Amino acid sequence: MRARLLTSTTSSWCAVLTAVALGVIYLRYQALSFAWEAEQLLIRETGVLAFVLFGASLMCTPLKRLSQRLGRSIPNLLPWRRSLGLASAGVAIVHMLISYRLHIADAPIFGAWFQPYAQAGTAALILMVALVMTSFPKLNQRLKFRHWKTLHRVVFVIFFLLLLHIILGPHLPSGYILALLAILATVSWTGRLNP
Repeated sequence: MRARLLTSTTSSWCAVLTAVALGVIYLRYQALSFAWEAEQLLIRETGVLAFVLFGASLMCTPLKRLSQRLGRSIPNLLPWRRSLGLASAGVAIVHMLISYRLHIADAPIFGAWFQPYAQAGTAALILMVALVMTSFPKLNQRLKFRHWKTLHRVVFVIFFLLLLHIILGPHLPSGYILALLAILATVSWTGRLNP
């Protein structure tokens, strides 16, 4: 009962914080008078928020293991992993819908998908949605996924697809490439913390 309450509280906090972040992004969008600049900000910042939430979700397990090795266990960190992953998927869907509405709505439906960054982002989103469907225990039992842990290791494939999406996409200022490489190195290093 306590674990269910903790998960519910964590999910609520994560949903509230994500909604506040999306609200701030929307207010920044409304404050810009030049339409093209505002649209680019909306696309870029929803994508950044989805990536940050996904990265935070990925870092929960390594941080817990690292803290245990250092003798200072961080309590209640693992329920955040699922909540952050679900929030990331939700924001990624919002990002895709905004991108579609602002850039692709008037074009042929498959025209933009020939761009490599769009293909990487679409593949990552499809995999994220598949993982979201397996994140709920009741649905997981009903569908009888026996290899849940193996299936959820797809998050690392999603992470690298997201990096490709960001690096190949038109919305990345050049200074962020080094930051993305630092994130990649950090995730690779923390992945070695698994026993």
